Amino acid sequence: ISSPRSGGAAGPGGFPLPAPPFSAGTRDQPCHPPAAAGILGLSMTERVGQGLGTGRRVAALAGVIACVSLGHYLTPVSAHPWHAVFRWFFHLPIIVAAFWFGLKGGVGAAALVTLLYLPHVIFQWGGGMTEQWMEIVLYNLVGWVTGLLAQRLREEGERYRRTAERLDSAYAELRDRTRLLLQTEEQLRRADRLSVLGELTAGLAHEVKTPLASIRGAAEILAADPSDPGDREEFSGILLKEVERLDRVVSDFLAFARRRGPEEPAADLAAAVEEVIRLVKVEAGRRGVRLSARLSGDLPAAAIDGEQLRQVILNLVMNAVQAMEGGGTVTVEAGAEGDRVRLAVADDGPGIAEEDRARIFEPFFTTREEGTGLGLSIVRRILENHGASIDIRPGEDGGTTAEVLFRRGEVEHD
Repeated sequence: ISSPRSGGAAGPGGFPLPAPPFSAGTRDQPCHPPAAAGILGLSMTERVGQGLGTGRRVAALAGVIACVSLGHYLTPVSAHPWHAVFRWFFHLPIIVAAFWFGLKGGVGAAALVTLLYLPHVIFQWGGGMTEQWMEIVLYNLVGWVTGLLAQRLREEGERYRRTAERLDSAYAELRDRTRLLLQTEEQLRRADRLSVLGELTAGLAHEVKTPLASIRGAAEILAADPSDPGDREEFSGILLKEVERLDRVVSDFLAFARRRGPEEPAADLAAAVEEVIRLVKVEAGRRGVRLSARLSGDLPAAAIDGEQLRQVILNLVMNAVQAMEGGGTVTVEAGAEGDRVRLAVADDGPGIAEEDRARIFEPFFTTREEGTGLGLSIVRRILENHGASIDIRPGEDGGTTAEVLFRRGEVEHD
């Protein structure tokens, strides 16, 4: 009996054995349901054969076949029951050979049984017994069918073993890639912290510069007409308020850009727009820009912190003023729109190029040499933190319009 094709895990006799159904990466849990254990695991016949070498298994099978054949030859022909028992005993080594050696084992054992049993049928039974001839055909049929089934089972076991090995390999590769991914993620976190630190540093300079512009405007008004006690009192208050705002901005950035929730239930949008226009009026006049406000009479309050609302409006108006180097008009409109409060800042400047429109909210993106590129990104961050939205688009008559939609709020009165 020749051995099956080589390859895979070898048993004690050098023949491939089905691998136990272990899951990938572990030897503790089966990767197949218990019902498949009889197909993928070793049968009892194969486990018995594990204790024998190939030569001993062949010798054992040949010995059993020889003993059964000897029983036929030594038993009188008239003892029909004993011959029937011996004929059925021939099936045992055929089936065992099929499980041990596959198709070749089953066919080889059936051929050996036929070779030893055929002289007994011809010479002792005279060759005329149909039952004995049918038994010989059955031996070969059992050898072929059992051998084919056993071979299929062995091939399935080998296929599952190779699949388990591939799963083991894939698991090991996935584990290595996961470890590398975690290391890369940690490096990215460090790089991101450094990037955020750089953004905060540049943002701090930008946020300090905007209130300084307001302080400068108030100081210029006071210097132009210091004799008016009303203006002196009003703009001195503005100076103090902006200094406090600078202190708040610096504190916020030192706290590593900690986002604050609203400190007021809502803010008066009309008052914030009028205050910003007064602050920017001098800077706008120097650039030849006219400021115009169109505020609804029944303007609802906006659900946003009042100080951060003024910061948003101031950034939008200053952006519009700085965009018109040759002069023009900046219009600030505010009114109710459904369950929202709408604020629009429009200018009649050159507008935003199509290729730049998708990047205007990116940190550090700017088209002005003196800009830091953080004004609009900070505006959007403040608005998103208060449930508001912003959209910047080309104006109907040219220029650019920045539209903000706030949630409605209620101003608390003392």
